Amino acid sequence: MIKLIHFMGIGGSGASACAAIAANYGFQVSGCDIAKSKYLAPLKKIEISAGHNKNHLKNCQMLVITPAILKFDPKNEELIYAKKVKIPILTWQEFMGKFLQKDKRVIAVAGTHGKSTTTAMIGHILADAGLSPTVEIGAMDLSWRANFRTGKGDIFVCEADEYNNNFLNYKPEILAITNIEFDHPDFFKNQEAVFQSFIKFVKSNPNLKSLFVAPGEVGIRKFLVKLKGLKKTVKYLELVEFPERRFKLKLAGEHNLTNANLAAAVAKRLGISEKLVKKSLENFDGLERRLEFVGRLDKTKIFDDFAHHPRELETTFKTLKQQFPKAKTCLVFQPHTYSRTKALFSHFVKVFKNSKADRIIFTDIFASREKNDLGVSSHDLAEACGKGAIYISNLSGVEDWILANFSQFDLILTAGAGDIGKFWDSRSLGVKLEHV
Repeated sequence: MIKLIHFMGIGGSGASACAAIAANYGFQVSGCDIAKSKYLAPLKKIEISAGHNKNHLKNCQMLVITPAILKFDPKNEELIYAKKVKIPILTWQEFMGKFLQKDKRVIAVAGTHGKSTTTAMIGHILADAGLSPTVEIGAMDLSWRANFRTGKGDIFVCEADEYNNNFLNYKPEILAITNIEFDHPDFFKNQEAVFQSFIKFVKSNPNLKSLFVAPGEVGIRKFLVKLKGLKKTVKYLELVEFPERRFKLKLAGEHNLTNANLAAAVAKRLGISEKLVKKSLENFDGLERRLEFVGRLDKTKIFDDFAHHPRELETTFKTLKQQFPKAKTCLVFQPHTYSRTKALFSHFVKVFKNSKADRIIFTDIFASREKNDLGVSSHDLAEACGKGAIYISNLSGVEDWILANFSQFDLILTAGAGDIGKFWDSRSLGVKLEHV
């Protein structure tokens, strides 16, 4: 029986949650990563090493990796050694599906946007209902102070990510899909390829009993048309119409009402009372970096968001404008991956031009798993957006600019899926906030 597991790239948002749950389930877990990560803080039971070394695999029975390792770091010494001595190698998604979700009732949330929030909402409702679920989230939950929850019940709630077809490793009994839009152009060639991935996820799952979708959300109606033979695939389909404004959420934005309605529909399917669902959703504090109010610089309000796709940015800008219609605003954006910036360039420009922000700052593209061989830059975005948009190459330069100019604005928003998420952490770049 496999018990000794080593996680390579344990600092990732999903891998860290998977490793923590594995340790709590009784696996003996170790891990390593080349970078520091806030997701490592809750992993109290796990010995974590810096960097990669084949010596990490001493007595290891299985190596669990992030999918990007296979594509972008195939000569990694741990990977090569594991293959040489025939240690089984699984992605963390494969491991979670085969080992952690075994004999569990799986509830999965898929979609281009809103997965993390909807997953967390469902997790909180089930926990408040006494069902003791295990939950994996791709972001830090503000009240749990972790991106996971290990329960004693038979329900496992998780995000189901379409990138790399990772969600095909899960066999949910209940599936909620928030929306479907073209993203991850380094993997998907076009929108049709994204649709086909979601269709395969639904049709290849023999366990699927219930499917919940919000038909008013982007891509969903086309998806339902494309999903032939639906009645043979899933026993129960619910179209969660919007708007239903029966919840007074702490979270701003109509998109979060959609997320809440999907979570409520799943909970209703499980027999949880509407009264409990309402109370749980209205007490939900949200996730880090989902339009998070992180504090003030003097009188200037500071918000931070994970948005890295034009649609997400558009939604975030709209929500802020609704909350603060007369605010003088500065937007700071760190694009995520060259392929996404190139493929969605015109959409990015349109969204930023329509934002009506008083100042827009673009900093260098966060490469993530890529190299810049596409001839695109943040400087190009700034030039295309025109008046009011400027380019500052690095985050240190952005910090200097903000400290010199913040008093000109009522609010500042930083956005992106890269290391800009560390910007307001006083332990990193040193910006001192009046925290709330």
